[in-house]
Amino acid sequence: WRGSVTSRGRCIRGQPRPPSFALQHMAAPISPEGTNGTPLVVGLGLGMFGLGYAMATRRISSTAAVTATATNATRLLTRRNPTTIAPTLARYVHATEVASTPRRTLHISGQVGANARGEWGSDAQVQCEYAFENIKAVLRDADMDFQDLIKVTVFLTDRNQLGGYRVARDGALGDLEVASSLMIVKQLAVDEMLVEIEAIAAKADPPGPK
Repeated sequence: WRGSVTSRGRCIRGQPRPPSFALQHMAAPISPEGTNGTPLVVGLGLGMFGLGYAMATRRISSTAAVTATATNATRLLTRRNPTTIAPTLARYVHATEVASTPRRTLHISGQVGANARGEWGSDAQVQCEYAFENIKAVLRDADMDFQDLIKVTVFLTDRNQLGGYRVARDGALGDLEVASSLMIVKQLAVDEMLVEIEAIAAKADPPGPK
């Protein structure tokens, strides 16, 4: 601020100075022998300017770090669409792998009850068997297997399908126990879909994209 210093060392504020004013005067020596408290007022002003400059610089550095992290994170993803199973029903991938040393995490999209030729299972149990076969194929594409499963999430369209699901699950997983959620829903994406099963898996070694 442009102003004057009173005999008691108080600064009377006037019109604001441009930032260049403070920069031009930062190099000027401040004599401890000044009179009427003038060095104290000038020193305080320069100190506040320096603090503001440091805080602004820290904010810029922090923003740059966040941007770099976000950019690097996008490079850790591998989107997987194995050709050993039927193509996805819409614009999505069968799985996305996240590489985070020393492990990889695989997020598998909901697998449906169709075989590699795209043929739907005749009932809920057969569709569950197909869905688990598809999950196994996606796992294999990422150099994983059922032992690497963390969780499965199951969607059925009728409570009466529970028995067939359990038979298919035990046939695929055997005695393996993983975290699981199961929901009965009114309807899935297309009329032919009776079940859908999604999964999450993780493994320590990173073989890289295939």
